[in-house]
Amino acid sequence: MSIGKKILFTVSGIALLMACANTTVQAQRVSKVKAADFLQLCQKSQTVRACNIYISGIADSVAFSKVYAKNEGDPKAPAGFCIDPSVSGNEMRQKVIDYMKAHPDQLNQPAGATVFSALHESYPCKNASVGVR
Repeated sequence: MSIGKKILFTVSGIALLMACANTTVQAQRVSKVKAADFLQLCQKSQTVRACNIYISGIADSVAFSKVYAKNEGDPKAPAGFCIDPSVSGNEMRQKVIDYMKAHPDQLNQPAGATVFSALHESYPCKNASVGVR
């Protein structure tokens, strides 16, 4: 094989690997809000509603990702947590606050990750295949 063909073959191989890498690994946007800042927001009476809305958004996204997985053919995809529809935003907020206070080592993490962990610990699924009802 000539040098030109070897170079072309090598460059083509690298391009193929890069193309495959781009299709299998995608960056996901993560908020830069730290858990410590979010905890402060959740403890102020004038921003309680914003805190509840953020927590509800995370709860909704987890619930709908379970629905999406089921619709895509994976009915056994595990749910991150299972929150009964009767649970109020105020109850979820208090669970998140309690979790953050009990885990100060996580206050430097993104708020969304810590909220997810709090809900995961506070509202475990009794059955791994349970999701949105």
